[in-house]
Amino acid sequence: MMDVDPSVEVRLIQWSWIIHDLSFPICDSSNDASDKVSFPNAHYTNVAVIARRIDECWELQPGVRVCIMKGDVKGAFRHLMLLSRSVRWMGGYIPDCHALVIDMSARFGWSGLPTYYRAFGGAISWLVSFESPHSLTRGENVDAEPFSVMSG
Repeated sequence: MMDVDPSVEVRLIQWSWIIHDLSFPICDSSNDASDKVSFPNAHYTNVAVIARRIDECWELQPGVRVCIMKGDVKGAFRHLMLLSRSVRWMGGYIPDCHALVIDMSARFGWSGLPTYYRAFGGAISWLVSFESPHSLTRGENVDAEPFSVMSG
């Protein structure tokens, strides 16, 4: 298998975003490595339901700012449960350098998407904010900034 940097192979347009399809090869993908039994019981909510709720809040409290919470999924990937037969793909040892390398981020394409991102990301951000004295965000809650705001 050859790993190629798509930014070298493809002429990128400003604001473009390349998403790898990492669901293949079958039986060797990120999706296959996820322990689906450990996924929490959650259901997808259609965006129309969320939009209606925003409108309801706006009508109940005219002139009050209505915010939507956004979440960042990057932290969630670091704490996914993996099958024991697959965990070896998350790290390696370089004997010549006496170095152990651990990949702390599962690849995009995890089969639990998108319903669990906010739950995992929010929980992990909260936990790390209390346990990590050297947080990258210096104690700021980056999951608390609104994604969308309606103001009167």
